[in-house]
Amino acid sequence: MDHNIDITRQEVEEASNIFMSYWNTGDLENACDLYAEDAEFLTAAHGRIVGRANILAYYQSHYPDRAAMGRLSLRMDSCRTVPSYPTPAAVAVFGWKLMTPGSPPPRVHTGFTLEYYEKRDGQLFLLYDASL
Repeated sequence: MDHNIDITRQEVEEASNIFMSYWNTGDLENACDLYAEDAEFLTAAHGRIVGRANILAYYQSHYPDRAAMGRLSLRMDSCRTVPSYPTPAAVAVFGWKLMTPGSPPPRVHTGFTLEYYEKRDGQLFLLYDASL
C-alpha cells in the first residue's frame, strides 16, 4: 500500500484530532479547512448545507463565540478505507460529545457522525459529514 496515495485509518483519526483541537480553541476557520470546497454537511435539525464557506457560516451562526462552542470530543468507532484510482476514499463513524455552558451542570449533547473522506492531490478532505 502506497501511503502517499491511499488513505489510512491513522490519517482519518489524525484529521479528526486536528479538527477537534481547532474547535476546542475556538478556531472555526481552521477547523473547517478539513472540509472540501464542495463538501456537504447534513443534520437532522438543520438539513443539508453545501460548500465549505456555507458550513463555516452555519457553525459561526450556531456557535457565535468560544464559550458557545463548548468542548468537543470525538471517538472513532469504525473506519473503512477504499484504495482506488484515481481517488482513494475512507468512510468513518465517530461518536461525538459536546459539552456546552449551561446553568450548572453544563449541557451535554451526544451523537454520531458518518463521514466520507477523499484524498485530492495528496491532501485529505472531508466531503460528506452526516451528524445524527
